[in-house]
Amino acid sequence: MIALRDEVRAALADVETRLRADERAGAGLTPDQIRSAAEQHLDAWCAHDARRRLSEARQPLSRAEEHALRRSVLDRLFGLGELQPLLDDPDTETIVVNGPDRVFLHRADGTRRRLEHPIADSPEELIRLIQRLAAREGLAERPWDSAHPALDLTLRDGFLAEAAAAMEQSGLDGLISPTAICG
Repeated sequence: MIALRDEVRAALADVETRLRADERAGAGLTPDQIRSAAEQHLDAWCAHDARRRLSEARQPLSRAEEHALRRSVLDRLFGLGELQPLLDDPDTETIVVNGPDRVFLHRADGTRRRLEHPIADSPEELIRLIQRLAAREGLAERPWDSAHPALDLTLRDGFLAEAAAAMEQSGLDGLISPTAICG
């Protein structure tokens, strides 16, 4: 996660609350309108945050920080959270997830590294992320829970996703790879 962890959580909570209010108002928005509304709510949150920081004699977020915050919030709302930038990077070959803060990136040039930041704040959040991946991003919805602890699916962009979980404590493993499994 980006260094602005608390700000991302606050902005995300605010935008989600406002989007729920939009839904309760019966707006009947299309997916594009929902995204546009989220961006507008995020604009309002950023403006409010800048005013608050100035009133507290603190430095507002820099453009780069605000851009990172916006991307993180929108990726959490409409993508796969902290995995999204990795999936969007054409040089990503494989992402190995052994826990929220045990994530390894294999690049197309053969380099491998451990990510410096977690992709989720807790094992429970990681489980929800993988469940969302299974429900939203695969070519067909697939359950991933204690009754179905193994998951293999093809994402819309051609990545293969595999996840296996022992649902107790933080014993979970996942692999996201663009390589094909030939049978």
